[in-house]
Amino acid sequence: MLTVLWLVAVAVEAATSPAFRAHGPWTPSRRALSEDERVTWWVGVKAARPYALDDAFTNVTTPSHPRFMRYLSRAAVDALTQPEAAALPALTTWLGKLNTTYSAASNLLVVESSILELEALLNTTLTEFAASGSHRVVKATTPIHVPEVVAAYVDFVSVTLPASSIVPSATDATATLHPSRRLDAKTLITPTVLRGLYHVPADLVVTDPQATQSFAVFCDASYSETDLTDFNETMGTPRAQLAQRGNRPNDPRSPHAEPSLDVQYLTAMAPLATTYAWLMRGRNPFSALDEPFVAWADDVLSRSSPPLVHSISYADDERHLAATAPNYLRSLDRLLQKMALRGLTVIVASGDDGAMGLRHRQRNLSLAIACSQGGPQWPASSPYVTSVGATMLLDGAETVCMADHGGRITSGGGFSSVYAQPAYQARALASYIARAPVPTTYANLSGRGYPDVSAIGAHYRVRVHGKWRSISGTSASTPVLAAMVTLWNDARLRAGKSPVGFLNALLYRFPAKDAFFDITVGDNRAGKLLKDNAPRCPHGFDATRGWDAATGLGAPRFHALLPLVLHAEDVLRGNLTALTIPSVVNDTRTSLLAATKSSVIQSVVKSVVTSMGATSWLRGAGIFGGTLALLVCLATAFMTLCVKLCRRRPARSEKVPDGHDTTL
Repeated sequence: MLTVLWLVAVAVEAATSPAFRAHGPWTPSRRALSEDERVTWWVGVKAARPYALDDAFTNVTTPSHPRFMRYLSRAAVDALTQPEAAALPALTTWLGKLNTTYSAASNLLVVESSILELEALLNTTLTEFAASGSHRVVKATTPIHVPEVVAAYVDFVSVTLPASSIVPSATDATATLHPSRRLDAKTLITPTVLRGLYHVPADLVVTDPQATQSFAVFCDASYSETDLTDFNETMGTPRAQLAQRGNRPNDPRSPHAEPSLDVQYLTAMAPLATTYAWLMRGRNPFSALDEPFVAWADDVLSRSSPPLVHSISYADDERHLAATAPNYLRSLDRLLQKMALRGLTVIVASGDDGAMGLRHRQRNLSLAIACSQGGPQWPASSPYVTSVGATMLLDGAETVCMADHGGRITSGGGFSSVYAQPAYQARALASYIARAPVPTTYANLSGRGYPDVSAIGAHYRVRVHGKWRSISGTSASTPVLAAMVTLWNDARLRAGKSPVGFLNALLYRFPAKDAFFDITVGDNRAGKLLKDNAPRCPHGFDATRGWDAATGLGAPRFHALLPLVLHAEDVLRGNLTALTIPSVVNDTRTSLLAATKSSVIQSVVKSVVTSMGATSWLRGAGIFGGTLALLVCLATAFMTLCVKLCRRRPARSEKVPDGHDTTL
């Protein structure tokens, strides 16, 4: 049996590091570990020049710097974090005959050994711990020891830190919205609706073969190409150009909602782009490593020509990881910086649990305690990614996606408790922070604010295992923005320019009124809908003018951002002062929003008439009641006519049967 000890980073400040302690749902397993049982564990190796990577990242992502958007090769990027010349020889001598593999991208030394060999090498005792179901982790229950001769080269070892007590979300469970909160069937989200809302030309396809994209698939999830084909045929979108990468195969016999949503909307919104499903093994919702982020990034960077855009719809609790595995966060941050230096764009979902984050799902926290502080989610809170929140269509407006208003999830957002506010955000966040209506004990208002942008994230039509489902989550808005970046990359590559790379370097410097639809309605005080109940906190963040911690800069105006991104170097350096923003020929956004407002009013009027009973009303209320009833009936008829005239008629390709409501 091969047990994988994922990179739960432990700092080696001296030659001894503390042991794992049982806590929360974790208790020692009854199963005794065999001395011959094989395990894989990691050693982080320190870089010889600790600041070289930061300096290079700053140069390439700063518009005023001569190296802005001038990307580096894989070899040049890896050289920035190269260890001391004596480090690897010393470490391999210490590890002896054990099987080892070193990654220059992540500075990780991956070691395979038996339980007996590992215990002897680190002078420790290993124990298996169990949580619910089949979840298991193997941890060192006594301090580990690293020889002084190699301790100076070791950044961390992976076997001692606590596992998380976060209860996993039933992301693939089905539920039914209360009828009064169900959106009208014709407002369910399809690729055509998305193009209309954000002014993406219907005939725009990817033509440059280098404009590639990818989505991460964790937690042993899979998708079905049969579902994808059905989706393409129903929605009238071109057949996807799909390939697979990673360290495990896809199982089309057991498709899951998350990757099904990702692959269907990523390929539909960036038609004909080569799209890679990056499948990484490893699933343990209780561990401090909820998903193999570092292994994923390391694998991407090991490729000579990785995809240019990456969509990630997974998250973990930032505060927990920062307390127990700070070097794990730092390890991924280094890899994210390297991705930016190679011209790659990383788009991450902001989370589905509102401002409180995952705190209300922890067994040891009451709702009152969970609401007392914001719960930033990671890696959405990292300053090296573009974080995407979720909106919804409600009563004639695009609002924050709110679980207690029919959205089923609440868009995540807030301020990092770990990362300082990056320079690129300072101007956009200043006015919001000055008037943020939260106590200073609730959030670190000097931290990195997220999300950066938002897009519709409620009620997507998705084909899963041969059935149609309605799915909500920042997992939906994230691939939509990623696909837009692919379309922008296509335009730049066809013009002989470099890809977009680190997107935040551009977004926060473009004129907001031209580039984004400002979302000013809603908040993220509620949590995710669990068992038909969405907890709501007294504190959270409101959507307001400009950047806010509920929707970021707003939703993208694709048609306006396209020329801005295409000419980014000149626009951001002030060399192109007059740039024509193309007008929208067919503004279907207005009619789509009007349709949602009409349907809401119509349903309200109809319910009033039905509940009160028009006939009894006429008989019992005299002239006044009869007149009022007549006015209500006329209003209902008028609204029905408005809906027929104003609502955009869906194309045949959008007619899909009712499905289940699922949150991700």
